Amino acid sequence: MKKVFTKAEKQEYYQNLRDRWQEAKVYAETEEVKSAYQECLATGLTISLYGFAYCKQSMEEQGLEGTPYIDAKTFQGWKQSGFVVKKGEKSKINGLTWVSANAKNDKAKDDNAKDDNAETGGFKFPKVYRLFHRSQVEPIGEEWCPVCEKEHSDGFSKDGTCYDCGADCQEDRDPRDHRNQ
Repeated sequence: MKKVFTKAEKQEYYQNLRDRWQEAKVYAETEEVKSAYQECLATGLTISLYGFAYCKQSMEEQGLEGTPYIDAKTFQGWKQSGFVVKKGEKSKINGLTWVSANAKNDKAKDDNAKDDNAETGGFKFPKVYRLFHRSQVEPIGEEWCPVCEKEHSDGFSKDGTCYDCGADCQEDRDPRDHRNQ
C-alpha cells in the first residue's frame, strides 16, 4: 500500500530540499567545484552549476570519489554508455532539478477567453532523481580492454588477461575507460 503523506510532511520535505539547494549554491562558489564543473562541461554535458554542486555534495556525503555526471549517472545514462547496474545495487547519489508548475487562470475561463491555458503565474518545485556511482556498474556485452583499446567478444582469459595484448586488463577496469563515455 502506498504511503500517503500529510500536507505538513510534504512541506517539511520540500523545505529540506530547498535548504540543501541553498547549501549547494554556496558550495558551488568554491574553486574545487568550479574546476570540476569546467571538466564536466568539457565533455559536452550541459548541466547547471548548482545542480552539479548538489550532486557533488551528495557524492561526498556518501564517501564516493569522482565527478558528477561522469562518474555518477542515471540508470539509463549508464546503459547508454555500455554499462549496466550490478544486480542488487541501490542508487546512492541524489540529483535535483526544478520542475515548473503553472496555475491556470480561472477568470480567463469565465470570460470565455480563447486560450484555455492562460497562466497567471506559477511556481517551481524541486524534483529528486537518483544516480549510480561507477563502482556500482559493470560493462555489458563485449568486454572492453583499456590497454589495447579494443572490444573482445570472447572476453578475457580465465586469469583476467586480454587475448590480444596479454595485459591484465580486468584488474584495473574503470567505467571511464569505456569508449562510449
